[in-house]
Amino acid sequence: MDVRPTPPLPFKQPSPDRVEIREGGGCLSIFGVPFLEAGVFTALIGAWIIPISNTDEVPAWAWPLIFLMGLAITPVKVFGRNSLVVFANSREVLPGSNGCWRLKDNN
Repeated sequence: MDVRPTPPLPFKQPSPDRVEIREGGGCLSIFGVPFLEAGVFTALIGAWIIPISNTDEVPAWAWPLIFLMGLAITPVKVFGRNSLVVFANSREVLPGSNGCWRLKDNN
């Protein structure tokens, strides 16, 4: 019987030779949902998909700037999960899966 202590919270040991260190995501991602909505809305205004009432008052140089601002605001804290995978046998440290959802587990 293997009686090893479980690692503390930011660490996860899916196999004996592998340790994952994760941070971010979870409830912190919920904080980013309004930023995601505001960024998409701003980018759609900058792309002229959502009309605004004072279109004729906005200078031509501002439209690409509004679009780029929307793109910059969109990913704030929504896709903010970082992880590292440490392989004990090969002594490698690799970046893990980023994003809120894990797509595939490579053992």
